[in-house]
Amino acid sequence: MLSSVGPKIYSTPGGLATAVLRREHEAAMRVLNLLDRAVIRLKGKREISPFFFEQVVDFLEIYIGCAHHAKEEEILFPYLKEKSIEVDKIPIDTIHQDHEEEHRLVRQLEIGFELFKLKEPSGAELLIEVAGIYTHIARRHILKENSLFMLADERLSPDDQIYLRARFDLLERNKLYEGTPERLKELVNELERQAFHWE
Repeated sequence: MLSSVGPKIYSTPGGLATAVLRREHEAAMRVLNLLDRAVIRLKGKREISPFFFEQVVDFLEIYIGCAHHAKEEEILFPYLKEKSIEVDKIPIDTIHQDHEEEHRLVRQLEIGFELFKLKEPSGAELLIEVAGIYTHIARRHILKENSLFMLADERLSPDDQIYLRARFDLLERNKLYEGTPERLKELVNELERQAFHWE
């Protein structure tokens, strides 16, 4: 699996801080769609490589868990709270709870693919069960956050966005090896290539 800790990485140049997070949501949605298709194959007893699930877990643990969620939890959300920016009926604390649940489910997915790799029947069963829960929670969660980002775009100044973007870039440099975001973005393309011939 990819390592998530290291000295240096380069970020995508330009753009608002919230736009960075939206692009990461778009990548996540592509992976969720593939995970849904993989579950259909598992239910139909069709062949699928355990490596596919390992790659999905890598993406969810590193790109989403280590980088994306950290940008929100450590930088954006505290900044929005400081400025009293919050969407009615979507308190930031509930978004944090979603993150915790997603992390728990990703750990279960990892157990599932390890069992699946060993050809244990319980591995496929666990992947089917957990992936269905995860994709449902993650899609609902993305909608919540996108609503919050829309409000942030209305209330944050250009200087706020520049400041947040700089903090995001620094976080990536501190948390990820150089080139990791680029490899993870390419990983989404690779997953889609693997799924291209699925019926």
